[in-house]
Amino acid sequence: MKKIIIIIFIISLFLTLFSQENLAGDITDFSSDIIKNDIYLKVKIDDISIQYDLWVRTGDIQILKNIDLQIDELIKNYGELSELQYLKGIMYMYYYKDYDKALEYLKKSSDKNPKNAYTYFLMGNIYVQLNDYNKAFLELNKAIKLEPNNDTFIYLYALIYESIDENHFAIEYLNKALKINKNHEYYISRGNNYAHIGEYEKAILDYDEALNILNNMINNKGNLDKQDLYYRIMYKKATLFRYMYEEEKGLVLIDEIIKNIDKISNDYFQKIVYLEKVNLLYDLKRYDEGIEIYQNLLLDSKEYYFCALYAKLLYKINDPSESINILDKIEDLDEEYKLDFVSYLRGINFISLKEYKKALNEINKTNFNFDISYRDKNFLLKGLIYEALNEEKMALNYYKIYLEKIEDKDIKNRYELIKANKEVENIEVFIEDLYKQRKLLY
Repeated sequence: MKKIIIIIFIISLFLTLFSQENLAGDITDFSSDIIKNDIYLKVKIDDISIQYDLWVRTGDIQILKNIDLQIDELIKNYGELSELQYLKGIMYMYYYKDYDKALEYLKKSSDKNPKNAYTYFLMGNIYVQLNDYNKAFLELNKAIKLEPNNDTFIYLYALIYESIDENHFAIEYLNKALKINKNHEYYISRGNNYAHIGEYEKAILDYDEALNILNNMINNKGNLDKQDLYYRIMYKKATLFRYMYEEEKGLVLIDEIIKNIDKISNDYFQKIVYLEKVNLLYDLKRYDEGIEIYQNLLLDSKEYYFCALYAKLLYKINDPSESINILDKIEDLDEEYKLDFVSYLRGINFISLKEYKKALNEINKTNFNFDISYRDKNFLLKGLIYEALNEEKMALNYYKIYLEKIEDKDIKNRYELIKANKEVENIEVFIEDLYKQRKLLY
């Protein structure tokens, strides 16, 4: 996902390279004497840049096909100019998705004109897609050396660090970018990085800066296309308030979004907003309000995401039978992580219903290759189930595996008492205590 964001971000950056201002001026990074002196070629390249812009806005593949034919015709008539090699590289990067061929053309362009920083910038992005971050940084360094105050180059540097979870380095480069340009995207990105490392107050400050800029763009400049982003950032703030145990503040923001829900074009995001309200209401122990929202939101929905979260809430408020009914409705179980989580939820609900063999059957279906923390929980659940089934030897075995991975005083004490043949608390009472402590489900 992060790589896709990087691609979308840079698509429009090269469009200005062929603008009339650039071609008319005495620039050193891009514009050969042939282009300056050939009005037809100048107009054709400018027209191609306009078509690229139209493609970015519409996504019409036919536009790219036409651009490619025009570039080939120009190469046929004018030879391998660095500008044309550059354009061809962009075609292979975005249209054909052939990164090796794109690099070949971009390298030809840089060989002919080593002063065009954007060529190195694009090659850096290609190496990101190829997971070769060392080469990506090398190319970006070349671009930044040519244009040290180009905040877009610095921003991509930060995005790469963010994509590999080097958040402190990402923040360092975002600080540099923001000194040059107070761009709302940079504030959002820095806020995301602060949130990732748990510095929620700093993240909220950055989100506030972004919201102020976006509000100005929407209300004073008429950029209504920024409304979705504005409310998404408000949503991010609300989630952070929940992490900071300031649920009331988060609820105020979510209610503000809901008040303006018609301004949000994405139906799926509208549902996500309501789900966050349910999370906040749950933390505030306003369970009935949360259930009502789910019932209105879901109606006859069979989508995994919404049904799983609703089932999770029902389990938390001790309604395991209804939780299982909701899980049984899900139809889009087309990925391993979905199957794992649904089986896990069914398993813990069956434990609550004291149907331990059914619980064991569900837990045995899970692998949790995507989430080690839940995989560790499985060992605990199996230990509890086997103990409830009076199979102490198996229970001890799974408790031992669990304790090798997780420090848990309650389980450790129980494990040692059972091993020493000493009396322990009734297993069903013990499971109930674990439920109250939220130890069985995050």
